Amino acid sequence: MAPASDLAATLGALHDIVLPAPVPWWPPAPGWYGVAALLAALAVWIGWRLFRRWRANAYRRDALRDLAVIQPKLADPARRAAALGDLATLVRRAALHTAPRDQVAALSGDAWLSFLDGGLRGDAFRSGAGRLLVDAPYRPPAAIARIERTEIDALCALVERWLRLHRRLRAAPGIAR
Repeated sequence: MAPASDLAATLGALHDIVLPAPVPWWPPAPGWYGVAALLAALAVWIGWRLFRRWRANAYRRDALRDLAVIQPKLADPARRAAALGDLATLVRRAALHTAPRDQVAALSGDAWLSFLDGGLRGDAFRSGAGRLLVDAPYRPPAAIARIERTEIDALCALVERWLRLHRRLRAAPGIAR
């Protein structure tokens, strides 16, 4: 056994545990470069998709602006007949932008309203205020001026809902748009 003084001297010569230096943040491991490249590619792809969607919906934004111009004209009974014609033209123009011309251009009457209802998955055009789009051109201007304001407001709300919610139809292969 070692004397107590030797033991105290040995214990005094001990040092604390030396910890290694922390792992530096830079430069990162090679795998992080791959993760960064994938994230950058994903950000570019998402940005491109959002830009394409924004550009593809330009007709929708234009149509909603035109609808905002037509609505005050519909409120005035003296200008309502012309405004209803403008509204029908606006909806037709938007529909021609979203579907192949040969499928939409010749539609009229109930077939036209059925097409519009297909964009909303309901029958609001065929059985509601949407009928004004096909009935109004055949009414005399005096009869159009007597249409209730609530019916005009319902038609505007319906057209606005259709413009916001309808989906583009895909053209069949080989059909030009």
